[in-house]
Amino acid sequence: MKLGRLSDLMPSRLTVAAVLGCIVFIPLAIWASWTAGVAEHGRKAAQTTADAYHQAITAPKTGYIARLATCEASLSGAEGSLRVQNAAIETLRQAAATDAARANRLVRAAELQANAAERRAQAVLQSQPREGEGRCEAAFRLHQETVE
Repeated sequence: MKLGRLSDLMPSRLTVAAVLGCIVFIPLAIWASWTAGVAEHGRKAAQTTADAYHQAITAPKTGYIARLATCEASLSGAEGSLRVQNAAIETLRQAAATDAARANRLVRAAELQANAAERRAQAVLQSQPREGEGRCEAAFRLHQETVE
């Protein structure tokens, strides 16, 4: 082998460009593939999470939509019961007010009767037999006067 020129020992420009290209582009390709794999993994994980949330929301009997419908129905029933109960309470309140007014009227009437009876009793106690009348005749006369 004969060594002639130093330039014969150096690789060609095309070879240098190819080597430099491989040094740059092979790691770049590896990095791009790795990044794409990580992104795909993240996308699949996000899709799995979204599917789980969708299932939790739309499941026929246990999903949030079904449970919300059940709650709304229960609330509607409770509101109806509350309206009935409030109406019954209002009726009882009105009945109690009517009964209290009636009781007050009856107490007032009883007080008036008691006062009248007391006045009559005082009048009987203060009365004296008329002349010529005995005690028994005076008592009978007073009784007859109060009965009439």
